[in-house]
Amino acid sequence: MRVLAAVAVALLSTWPPLRPLCAQELSAPLRYVDGRPMLLVTLRAGERTYPCHLLVDLSARIPLLLHANAAGALRAEQVDIEAGDVRLTSVPLRGQRDRALERLTARYAEELKEVPVAGYLGLAAFGDQTVVVDGRGAALRISPATELEPEAAPARALATLPVDPRKGGAQVELGLGEGRTGRFALHTRDPYSFVLPDFAAELGAPSGRLRRATLEGIDLAAYGPFRPARAEGGIQGGIGGRVLQRTTLTFHLARSRVVLEADPPGPYPEDEAGLYAALVAEDPVPALMGWLRDETCARSPFREEAAAMLLERALRDRDGLIDLEAATLGAHELVAASPEKGRASRAVQILESLPERPDLLDLRRELIRKALPAARHDLDGNAQHLLRLQLGQLELDRGDLVEARRQLLGAVFGMPADGRAHLAMGRLHEKLNEPERALSRYFLAVLDPQKTGVDGLLAFTDLYRRRNGGEQGLLAALQELAEGRVPALHPVPRPPQDIRPSGRVVLAEIFTGAECRPCAAADVAFDALDEHFGDDELVVVQWHLPIPAPEPLISAAAQARAQRKGVRGTPTVFFNGTTSVRGGGDPDQATELFGRYTQAIAPLLRLAPTVRIAARARWQGERLEVEAELQGVAAGQRLHAVVVEETLVFPGSNKILFHHSVARGALTPGRGAELQDGQARYQGQTTLTALAAELDRAVAEVETRGRFPIRPTQPARERLAVVLFVEDEASGEVLQAQRVPLGQAREDGR
Repeated sequence: MRVLAAVAVALLSTWPPLRPLCAQELSAPLRYVDGRPMLLVTLRAGERTYPCHLLVDLSARIPLLLHANAAGALRAEQVDIEAGDVRLTSVPLRGQRDRALERLTARYAEELKEVPVAGYLGLAAFGDQTVVVDGRGAALRISPATELEPEAAPARALATLPVDPRKGGAQVELGLGEGRTGRFALHTRDPYSFVLPDFAAELGAPSGRLRRATLEGIDLAAYGPFRPARAEGGIQGGIGGRVLQRTTLTFHLARSRVVLEADPPGPYPEDEAGLYAALVAEDPVPALMGWLRDETCARSPFREEAAAMLLERALRDRDGLIDLEAATLGAHELVAASPEKGRASRAVQILESLPERPDLLDLRRELIRKALPAARHDLDGNAQHLLRLQLGQLELDRGDLVEARRQLLGAVFGMPADGRAHLAMGRLHEKLNEPERALSRYFLAVLDPQKTGVDGLLAFTDLYRRRNGGEQGLLAALQELAEGRVPALHPVPRPPQDIRPSGRVVLAEIFTGAECRPCAAADVAFDALDEHFGDDELVVVQWHLPIPAPEPLISAAAQARAQRKGVRGTPTVFFNGTTSVRGGGDPDQATELFGRYTQAIAPLLRLAPTVRIAARARWQGERLEVEAELQGVAAGQRLHAVVVEETLVFPGSNKILFHHSVARGALTPGRGAELQDGQARYQGQTTLTALAAELDRAVAEVETRGRFPIRPTQPARERLAVVLFVEDEASGEVLQAQRVPLGQAREDGR
């Protein structure tokens, strides 16, 4: 016999009420995925559409939370939602990245037919309508606001409980026995019911097996245990999706009430209760092992989760020891309990999480051997190649070079752009005494900056040094291998008759970062500018900043210049200090940026020079000396002298390998050297030691996660130059610039 109860629900709706397109009841099918109610919907914003699943979230505080990918595709502040017969219009949304949605999409891809779970749909999206979440009938129905049934209706018990709208979502008060109560959310984001651990201990049920949890005549404790888990929002727990799937919830949103109709509880899930008891045991590892070996839990839906928990705890280093028996049991059970078409990719995840320890080699090899036969049918097409990569590395370490070659070649052919396979092949070629092949493979590893860029460059550099007795020719070797393989733009040369320098040299400044992906297009376009124009027309300076992430090419000079120019993001570009062109993107957008840059530069090149610079830079032993004579300068103008390095090699995440004209230090103060009317002379000096020390300090300040593996803080003497420019301090306009290679004299306008 079904039991009915009505309990209060908090209604957090600060938006105008939404109305269905017609007055009758409308419905849409619900798909329950491991206890979570999903709606297959089409989101519309103007002409843009986005098909996806939305999780019906009864505890949400806002109408619609979308994953950043979906929100970015729709590019709107509100959307229409279509699901079955249901139409909701002008639903406000908030976009952000949500890894839980990503995990749901990946874990249940086959069940969801590859349609992503892109967001959470809250009760606030329905305004003041009546909403029925029918778990038993797998449907969502809406209709205009209706009256509640009479209080004396047979077989129905209605109750009205106070609610706090500020807490949001649907929350109810459970009777927990002995006069105790607790506020619990109707919680559909997770399949399980939960209770705060400290609160469970107060109730005398630390494992979450509550004696009582009643809503009128319904005792929710009879439906299953409450997992001890943390939560936010001032609640003591939540009623999970698996329980709510066995109910029909009728939300009378205009009256802030919900009627709950539930099926009888059925058999108690002892397997779930046993798992929670194991988790709160004094030593969870043997308790979890016992749970996994219990025949009554062999078909438990919690087996995969229990195995993952056991593996995680077994790998915790206790005084240098790992519980190998527990780790082996957890790993094998985790693979076996995974979906059939996901077992190989699960094995890959486990292998990548295992620490590199000799006592785990047998476990690694056994996992691979068991998972490989199923890998061909895995939903992740790379699973078999990743397993072969792991096996090849194991055989390489063991010394079986024939088997290592067979497995690694399979990995390379399957994943030709994956640097990990090339890095392992490089190690194999070294063991086979094939240094040229090893260098080629290491360079291919450099081209995968996300996975192996730094490791590949370190391996390449180390082998090159050992083979050639030093780094002489290293840069040339890298540039030869990189030809056609790294982002580059080579503009069409200008006809000689079109090259007419006016004597005015434009300063092109780019504030960039090796970890800034949108900077890739700007960096490539700037390299093309340097190729397109001569030194008597344009001088380039790259100022590297730790934006959006720390990187080792930064300098104190770059940070000081960024502060002076008010730069807050990358890429930021200036021509002659004031003309700015915004935008960035992937390397294939460099051509468009190059066109915009040349359009901005063209009128600046036609300006007559008002300032002239004649400069010389040279080495005196370890000391770098700069001398300059300036004509046409005026008070209020300042001279800047910056040391740049012509080429630096670093595989940033934006796939730019060679970085040119990178600022390494300043000879003048941040504001520049003060100038007087008429003519002026400047003399400045520094040393390689001083430059290196300043770079080391700047890089150390951003090394928040340990030292960078590649740390180019020792400038290459043979690749240094000095850039001088005169800037009007008040307007920020650069009036003249000059690049002076060390050891050579250059005079503009002569």
